[in-house]
Amino acid sequence: MTSPHDAVAAHREAAVALRRRMHLHPELGWTEYFATWTVVEELRELRPDRLVIGRALYGDVARLGLPSEEIDTAALADASAAGVPDEFLDQVRGGYTGVVADFDSGTPGPEITVRADIDALAVTEADDTDHRPTVEGFRSVRDGISHACGHDSHTATVLLVARALATLGGPRRGRVRFLFQPAEEGARGADALVKAGWLDRTDVFLSLHNASRDWFQVGDVSEGVHDILATSKIDLHFEGREAHAALAPEHGRSALLAASAVAMLVPSLPRRNSVQTALAVGELHAGTSRNVIPGSAVLRTELRSTSEKEVVLLEERLERLVRGIADALEVGVRIEIVGRASSADSDTALMERVGSAIELVPGTRRVPSMRFDASDDAATMMRRVQERGGVASYLHIGNSFPGATHTPRFDVDETTIALGAEVLVTVIVEAMEDCPPLTKA
Repeated sequence: MTSPHDAVAAHREAAVALRRRMHLHPELGWTEYFATWTVVEELRELRPDRLVIGRALYGDVARLGLPSEEIDTAALADASAAGVPDEFLDQVRGGYTGVVADFDSGTPGPEITVRADIDALAVTEADDTDHRPTVEGFRSVRDGISHACGHDSHTATVLLVARALATLGGPRRGRVRFLFQPAEEGARGADALVKAGWLDRTDVFLSLHNASRDWFQVGDVSEGVHDILATSKIDLHFEGREAHAALAPEHGRSALLAASAVAMLVPSLPRRNSVQTALAVGELHAGTSRNVIPGSAVLRTELRSTSEKEVVLLEERLERLVRGIADALEVGVRIEIVGRASSADSDTALMERVGSAIELVPGTRRVPSMRFDASDDAATMMRRVQERGGVASYLHIGNSFPGATHTPRFDVDETTIALGAEVLVTVIVEAMEDCPPLTKA
């Protein structure tokens, strides 16, 4: 009988090659046309019982933080140039990216969902002569966009899981669902997929990420994480009135000054010391000339906390602050939530199962649950599964760090693809056996 190790090893080189194809063609959230097509082509070879793409994934559910028409048009053109057929693009254009694939045993058993994120970042990749993607010919071909967070490796890992399970004969009981999620960056994609119902019947949820801590070594695998922070991403659009700064200042209403006042005060919003919080202002765009009072401004902020209730409270306080300053300076303001994710902790029972699997995989070392202290919208999926009685874990896979996450020199050690896949396959196979079902601790 084929073992999980042998099943993963049989497809390991193909998974690395797939990761490199995706690395060449990175795409921002809701424009992952090449990635969606690549995933679909891989999955079709495995003959899933159900394969869902395009509008059918979302129905009439609203999607947060959709890109501008300019960004979307450029992404479609790049995907077409990369070989994505026009008939496929017609099914997903407008940001209907992502894939769900089900493999059903036909017999009663657990529903296991394995999730990967597929989007990239607005980061220009390094072209240094010692940067491996440059040296080996798979550096991003898209200026200003790169896989600087390793989602290409996550996608390759989960596709390797699907191939290995097919080699093992598919699920023996229940159903395995593979969910390839768009728009993780900015906490946008999970919200729509959860609201569309794709996690409503999941008993076991598994997701993974290359470890974002530099003390991790390749081979280290965390059985889960805790303290994933809830977050809200908020864009503030100020509308004032332009005027010449010297000749007619009395006619002007500065959107820039209103936005700047808010930016200075966001970090001082009242908050509890009993929960972890992080408030940030990351972008301010305003003005056309040094001698013209700016008529418009956009300020981009985010709120995070271990407590979702605290994030809601901070949203309310931010709104009062923004509207008060806008009213005092006689400018208009529109508040737009462009991303949102829950807080979550991995479940003890599932982490124990994952930890046991880690100990069975050669070349890995089991790392206990670690504090995440950041946000990932996988937490929104985890929370939905847990609220409905299921269990969830978010694994961390040790990585080497030639460059920090979200920076131009970031890269992944490609041995992590097979290591992560083998851990996940081992967990899934054990969960499908006739053993006591996983339950919440």
